[in-house]
Amino acid sequence: LLLASCHSSEALLQEGYVKARVTTEYETDGCPFMIELVKNKQLLNPQNLSKEHQKNGLEIWIQYQTTKPYVVDCRQGIPARIINIR
Repeated sequence: LLLASCHSSEALLQEGYVKARVTTEYETDGCPFMIELVKNKQLLNPQNLSKEHQKNGLEIWIQYQTTKPYVVDCRQGIPARIINIR
């Protein structure tokens, strides 16, 4: 089981996914849901995080693309669009 888990992580990395965690730590700053990349703790401000993934502490694998800043109350993180999520 552990071996299969490692293999699937490697496969996801090869497909361009990064491991991340959904957080509500910045809710008081006007950022209801942020994504923290596990590898470097970088914060993403997702434009299109689906409701089913809006759960504090949820660990996910994502492919994303940074976007131009957009007008929102949240001034934290890098604006990003989620391309794929697992």
